[in-house]
Amino acid sequence: MTASSFLVLADQLSHLHTQAQHAALQQVNYWLTARNWLVGCYLAEYEQYGQDRATYGERLLAELAKTLRTRGVAGLSLTNLKLCRQFYQTYPALLVTHAATLQAAGLTLPAIGQTVSDQLPATVGGPGIALPALLTRLSFSHFIELLALSTPLQRTFYEVQAVKNNWSVRELKRAIHSALYERTGLSTDKAAVLAAHAGIQAKDGQALSSLLGQFKAPQTPWDDWF
Repeated sequence: MTASSFLVLADQLSHLHTQAQHAALQQVNYWLTARNWLVGCYLAEYEQYGQDRATYGERLLAELAKTLRTRGVAGLSLTNLKLCRQFYQTYPALLVTHAATLQAAGLTLPAIGQTVSDQLPATVGGPGIALPALLTRLSFSHFIELLALSTPLQRTFYEVQAVKNNWSVRELKRAIHSALYERTGLSTDKAAVLAAHAGIQAKDGQALSSLLGQFKAPQTPWDDWF
């Protein structure tokens, strides 16, 4: 084997490793997001139709978190249950077209989730953004940041920018904290504002990539959820 062919092989295996790692990460992101959306969906169904829901009232989530903890279920604390419910309420149609995928994994939509599919558009989360793109391109950590936004229009702006620019959670936080939505809306040259922000993100991203390259395993944000 020549030196050049050896280097080509090394490049191929390096690329293979990176792509496989990325695919595995996407799968974890997908199923974490799916689980949390389904949790919110089941909570919404119970709060509307549960036979003994009046017994728990406002204590429902606290009692449920306590019961799940005693059963060894991780990642569904009171705070996280509230987030799951808010997630479903904000994106009620997110997984209604994925029933077959969920069923193949042994998961099912409750009746309320099936009803939602008849009431809401199943492919659009906001102007110009497709729900499948949100589901496959954003992690649940992205959604947590989006849930904190105050208006649907503001949320849609950051959804579009995050998908279009392949933002990490850190980059999404930076954009929100720098009031990119407000600055873009007030500017007469919106493209220039977005381009300037993208330049800053790219410079910071290079420095971050160099730092993360020192670690052998990626840092995962799911410790509080699994």
